Amino acid sequence: MSLRKKWFPFILLLSLSFVLVLPQIVTRNSIIGADYLFHYNRFYETAMQIKHGNFQYFLSIYGFQASGRIVNALYGPLMAYIQGALVLLAGTWFRYQVLSNFLMYWLSGTAMFLLLKKHGRTTSVALPISIVYMTSYCTLYWVFRQSFTSWGAAIFPLALIPLKAFIEEKEIQPIPFALSFALMAQTHLFSSLLVTIIYFLAFCFVLPQKVPWRFFGQLAKASGLFLLLTANIWGAFFSIYRGDTIQAPFVNDQMASYSINQLGKIWVLYPGFLLLLLFVQAILYMVHFKHYSPFFHFVFWVSCFFGMLSTSLLPWNELVADQIPFVSLIQFPFRFSVPFIVLFLYTFAWQMQTMARTKPTSWLLLAVPLCILSIGQTLHETSIKLAEWPQLTLADFEAKHTYLQTDNSQQIRDSFHQKDLHQLLSLVIKSTPDYLPTNPEIPGNRYTIYEKEILFSPTHFTKIVRKNGELTVSWVANQTSPVTLPLVAYRQTRLTLNGQPIQLDTTMQSAIGAITLTQQKGQNHLTLHYQKSLLVRISLWISLFTWLFCLFAWLFNNWLMKRQRVTN
Repeated sequence: MSLRKKWFPFILLLSLSFVLVLPQIVTRNSIIGADYLFHYNRFYETAMQIKHGNFQYFLSIYGFQASGRIVNALYGPLMAYIQGALVLLAGTWFRYQVLSNFLMYWLSGTAMFLLLKKHGRTTSVALPISIVYMTSYCTLYWVFRQSFTSWGAAIFPLALIPLKAFIEEKEIQPIPFALSFALMAQTHLFSSLLVTIIYFLAFCFVLPQKVPWRFFGQLAKASGLFLLLTANIWGAFFSIYRGDTIQAPFVNDQMASYSINQLGKIWVLYPGFLLLLLFVQAILYMVHFKHYSPFFHFVFWVSCFFGMLSTSLLPWNELVADQIPFVSLIQFPFRFSVPFIVLFLYTFAWQMQTMARTKPTSWLLLAVPLCILSIGQTLHETSIKLAEWPQLTLADFEAKHTYLQTDNSQQIRDSFHQKDLHQLLSLVIKSTPDYLPTNPEIPGNRYTIYEKEILFSPTHFTKIVRKNGELTVSWVANQTSPVTLPLVAYRQTRLTLNGQPIQLDTTMQSAIGAITLTQQKGQNHLTLHYQKSLLVRISLWISLFTWLFCLFAWLFNNWLMKRQRVTN
C-alpha cells in the first residue's frame, strides 16, 4: 500500500471535520446546550491551573465560583486537563467550541475507522461507515448539547479493537488493552462501565470454550495495568467518599421518557436513514443467519441488548421507584445508545463487506449517497442552530437553575469572543450541587441552598488564589458573629482562620458543606487547602508514571514490529 493510500482516509476525515465546523467559523455564532456551563467551569479550572502552573487536583480554586468544591477529580480527570489545554490553546470560548467540535468529529470518525480496519474491513467499507458514525448523534450530542457522553462515544470504538482477538483467538495484548480501558475511564466513567459490560459478556461467551491458561494470565496483567493507570481515580474516590456523603447527580424518576422511542428518539434520527439501516440489517441477519461466525452473532446480539436497554421496554420508572441499586445513576436510558449504535454500525459494515468485494459499483452507489446525506443533514441542522444565536434573548440564556448577572443578552454573546475566559462564567451562573459534601439529616433542596449560600451570598468576599493551590477568602465584619462563607469543605479540607488552624466539624457545615464560622470584628482571612493523604499522593504518582511507561512501551513495540517487517 502506497503512503498516499495509507493516509488518504485520515486526511479525508480531517477535511470533512473541517467542513462540518465551517458554518460556525463563517457565522462566528455559537451553540449552547444544557451542560455547557458545567463543563466550561470544569475546563476553565484546569486551564487556569495549567496557565499559572498552580495545580490543585481536588478543589475548584478558579472555576465554579472558586468555591473549593470537588468536580474534576471525580469526573474524567485526565480528559479535564486535556480540555483545559484546548481552552488555553483556543483563547476564547467561541474558538474552543469550534476546536473541540472539530476534534470531536475527527476523533469519532478516526476511532471507528481504526476499529473496522483492525478487524479486517476494507477501506471502501470502513471509511463510509466511519463518516456515518461521526455524523451520528453520538457525536452531535456534544456539538448541540455539550454533553460529555460524546467524548466517551468518540473513543468507544478504540476500546473495542481488542474484542475480536479476545473472543476468536483468546488473546489479549495487556498494554493496548489496558490503555484503551484506562483512557475511557479517564474520560467518562459511565462509558467505561458500558465497555466493561461488553467485555464481561465476551468473557462469559468464551468461558465455556477451551481457553488456554495464558489468556487468564494476560487478562490478569491487563487488569493490573488498568488499575495502575487509573490509580488516581480510585485514590480520589477513596479519599473523598470515605469521609463524606457526596451529593449524587439528580435522580430522574421519569427515566422511561428519555428512551430512544420517546423523548430520546433523536438518537436514532441522526443520520436520518439510521432506522432504515437497522431494518435492512435485521433482514440480512435473518437471511444469512447460518453464514455468520460466532463472533458476529455475539456482537449482533450484544448490540440488540443495548438497543433494548435504551428503550422504554424496561420498566425504568418502576426500577427507580423501587430504588434498585445503580439504576438511578443511569439517569437517561438513551445513554445505552452509544454501544448500541457503535456495534450496529460495526455489524452493518461486516454485512456490507461481501457487497463491496463482489459488487463494488453497487456498494459505491449505496455508500456515497449515505455519506452525502449524513454530512448534509449535519450541516443543515448545525446551520439552523447557529442561526438562532443572534436572536437569543435573556430568557433563552436563563434556563432552570441558571441565573444572569446582566440585563443585556448581547453582552453574553460577546463574552464568547472575549479573551477573558472568566467573563462568560461570571455573567451566567448555575447552581449544580453534584459532588458536594451533603448532610442527609438536613432537609432542603440542594439547588436552592447552593444558590443561597454559594451564588448569592449576602456578604462581600474577596477570593485570592495562592501559588501552592490554596484559596484565601477575605472580608470585613462589623461585629463578631456567625457567618456562612461561599466555600465548600470536605473532610480532608484544611482551614486556617486569621492565621490560626481551625478544626472542621459537622456543626460548621451546611447541608451542602458550606462553611459557617464565627467572624471577628474587622478584617478576616480564611485559607483552605486539600490535605492529600500519603495513599492519594502515591496513587497520583503511580498513575502518572504508569501512563508514561505504557505509552513508551507501546510506541517502542510498534516501532520494533515495523522494523522487523522491513527487515524481513
